[in-house]
Amino acid sequence: MTPVHFDPEMDLFPMPFDDHTCQLARQLKAAGLKWRPHVGCFVWDRENYITQNSPFPNRIYFVLSLPRFIEIFGDTEKMVENLIWLPTWHQARMLCSQLGVPANAVSNLLQSDDTLAKGEELLYLYSLILDVLIEKNFAAFVEQANGQLDRITVGALLSAMGDIRVWPEQFTKAVLQVYRQFIEAYLNILRQQEHKAPDWFPAYLSIDPELADGMRHFYSDYQHITKQFFVLNRKIDQLMAIDRDSQPNLYQEGIKEIMQFCTQ
Repeated sequence: MTPVHFDPEMDLFPMPFDDHTCQLARQLKAAGLKWRPHVGCFVWDRENYITQNSPFPNRIYFVLSLPRFIEIFGDTEKMVENLIWLPTWHQARMLCSQLGVPANAVSNLLQSDDTLAKGEELLYLYSLILDVLIEKNFAAFVEQANGQLDRITVGALLSAMGDIRVWPEQFTKAVLQVYRQFIEAYLNILRQQEHKAPDWFPAYLSIDPELADGMRHFYSDYQHITKQFFVLNRKIDQLMAIDRDSQPNLYQEGIKEIMQFCTQ
């Protein structure tokens, strides 16, 4: 029997399959969201581990038969390690309840015409869950005076580096400082473009590559920090490509180089 794939032009999406949803789910995983694989879950195969094509876009799969996934990965632990769980609306609501997300924060979602109009309800729920996980697991990196900015900054770094608890704390703080300066500048421009108040923060942050690139050329006040941010990300990618077990000296040199770069 020939498989029938999902048609994004004609079919109704069971949930968003866009990059924003996947990247925010990646942050949730890095922030410590627990997942027990079971039937009824959508997952993102970011590492191209599954050889079979998915009927859905962007290598998103639906767990219809758990034994079939165990056959592919070997066990559920490998599934958790190699896949990124994409909670549905109902699963996200249950997570909010389990993790103690304030009820008024969730109810505000249903009263926000802006969020509902954009169809971003699920992203908003993800962001509420992420805030709680960051407060719980990364308190050392969130200053009370800069709470919302720091939570957004930690979330951005989770996207770049995964679980930042595995890195030396002083290294992480140095990197976060550069990230914080860039994101603060980015938000200032975003507020101006969208006519928002000076203390406005988005429900979730998705960095527009075009706007970020423009900050390197057209905004003189932010050129230095933006260039530093881009170079730092290249250095982080190079560091993450090093096997710290087989190349410990090279890894430590990379850590030291980045820390020095962040303090320039």
